[in-house]
Amino acid sequence: MTWYCADTLRPSVLLDVLNCDGVGMQPPRQIRVVLWQYWFTTLAEKRATGMWWRRQWLGLYAPTLEQDSNGGIRVVEWPTARPRD
Repeated sequence: MTWYCADTLRPSVLLDVLNCDGVGMQPPRQIRVVLWQYWFTTLAEKRATGMWWRRQWLGLYAPTLEQDSNGGIRVVEWPTARPRD
């Protein structure tokens, strides 16, 4: 399983992953895009934990997609995160 950070998931990178032109590479079984909220930690939190930021899971950003054996695309899971006010 390969993971990509959101800031590296440009369309050209996504197409490379989906095309799998590398030797011995298989296309991904599923595509899943998730959403996190990030905050910088306070100086006290940084000293206590060593972490520069904290984060909160918000949920799926888009539906999780899977390619079936016939080449069709189906939705495996729909986002459940509600928009914030």
